[in-house]
Amino acid sequence: MQKTTRLKKISFIFGFLITYMAPGQDSFQKTYDFLQHLDKIEAYKEGIFFIEKSIIKYDGTKRDTLNYLSGHFNYSIKNINESIQSFKKVEEQSNSLFIRSQFFIGFQYAYLRKYDSAKVLGTLNVNNDSFLNELKSVELASISLLERDFESFYTYSQNFSGSYYQLTNTEERLKLNKEGLLKAKKKSPALAGVLSGVLPGAGKFYVGKSGEGYLTLLLSTIMGLQLREAYKKDGINSTRFKIYSGLFGAIYVANIWGSVLSVKIYKKEINETYDEAILLNMHVPLRTIFD
Repeated sequence: MQKTTRLKKISFIFGFLITYMAPGQDSFQKTYDFLQHLDKIEAYKEGIFFIEKSIIKYDGTKRDTLNYLSGHFNYSIKNINESIQSFKKVEEQSNSLFIRSQFFIGFQYAYLRKYDSAKVLGTLNVNNDSFLNELKSVELASISLLERDFESFYTYSQNFSGSYYQLTNTEERLKLNKEGLLKAKKKSPALAGVLSGVLPGAGKFYVGKSGEGYLTLLLSTIMGLQLREAYKKDGINSTRFKIYSGLFGAIYVANIWGSVLSVKIYKKEINETYDEAILLNMHVPLRTIFD
């Protein structure tokens, strides 16, 4: 790690000297070329520092470009809030970087679970560009899934044309994400408890944890057989019967409660897994198209 940091610092100094000694280039072009060099070697922190020191000299499109690069550098090292603020400073709507910035702002707000802020993408004017309109639908559909708003997802997914190779796989994965979430939503903790009450372990099978289901069924069966044996040989008032009654009752109750909890845990895990998958599906086309 220290060696990598040292190499970046050396490359930073070397690239700075080479760029600014190059003849026949204006000041901004040299700045831009140097920042591109820092991006290439992944010296993002150095790039942010350099932009902060040099941006005051520029305005208009040039300043927008530097703010975009600052947003990109912060985004690359997961400085989410700083990245959003830099992208927001790209102000000229006629500049193509403005549209890029808005898409990255929307994604990062979604990552922060600030879905209302992320949905500002819906007001983004992409000048009747069919590809960007479909990309916008993909991002908004993703936000709808993160909110578990399946009706809005359906509305946005109607714009999935399958015509753009950059988006086709993402659109198909989002549809699969929706089906998976709907399937998980149907799982009922109460039903899992009832099933386990009827047959120990059945609630575990219901939630897909067959190993735990077999184990619960086996333990309950063993205890049940021991209880029956104690009753037949020693009677209902025997110490042996009382011990096995307590053990069987504890396992039986734990089996029901465990099945109820299993569904709740299952839903939590599924939701977290799908949230990660949805965010990845939002992220991939942006990096593919805009980087």
